[in-house]
Amino acid sequence: MYNNENNLFEGILLLSDLDGTLLDSKKDIPHRNLEAIKYFKDKGGLFTISTGRCPSSAKNIALKAGVNCSAVTLNGALVYDYEKDEAVIRHTLPDGYKHLIKKIYDAFPQIGIQVYIESNIFVLRSNDVIDKFFIIEKQPYININFENLPNNSNKILIGGSHEMLLKVREYVEHLDMAGMYGMFTDPTYYEILPANVNKGNSALKVAEVYKVKPNNTVAIGDYFNDIDLLKSVGYPITTDNAPKEIKTYANFIAGHCDNGAVADAIEHIERLVRRKGCMPKV
Repeated sequence: MYNNENNLFEGILLLSDLDGTLLDSKKDIPHRNLEAIKYFKDKGGLFTISTGRCPSSAKNIALKAGVNCSAVTLNGALVYDYEKDEAVIRHTLPDGYKHLIKKIYDAFPQIGIQVYIESNIFVLRSNDVIDKFFIIEKQPYININFENLPNNSNKILIGGSHEMLLKVREYVEHLDMAGMYGMFTDPTYYEILPANVNKGNSALKVAEVYKVKPNNTVAIGDYFNDIDLLKSVGYPITTDNAPKEIKTYANFIAGHCDNGAVADAIEHIERLVRRKGCMPKV
């Protein structure tokens, strides 16, 4: 399937989203992706993940995929080095987030709210969406009240029905969001993040650390929280299962996540490199 030239992908950084991209609909990595990632790395490429998950939630996936550089986690709020098992870049919410969350908490008693500090997840209030989250991701959590909320939080996750979260978003737009912004990361998740923090900005930080030229950065994603990532890298790719609005940001549309979309991306990168001798300028 593949040729064997050494260093074919040297100087290229590939970042992949997890759910709906690297992972199939059963939350596993298709074998075809694993083979392609190994090939990509063996030929000099840098591969890592870019996810909204916390470091511990993404750890088993990152290790199974064999990331060989720092990963973007918590939608860019934390860049994590799995080899050293430590955060290398942190972004936190301003202290005023507590007042914001209290207002949302009181206005929408149906929603669940999680507060993140690296891999520590604090639950202010649970609901069916939050309960399902912990079943899927198999993460421990700590129940907490407003009096004990920490100051150095990386992000907030609000869980509820999509219809309810649309109302939350509208409500939040009329509140004081200094130093913060909100976005959908799933139809049932709405997150509050530090201002100017996203997957794209953190991906460029990773590229800078590993001395990768911006033109040689590639990313593949499938959802709205991947837009900044796709806009920031030199060569954006989406999965076929991505919403049509997301596909407009792509230079190439890979196959469905169930069929090995990341493998499609790597094969496409190989075609570009062999044809051009390097990644094409966008």
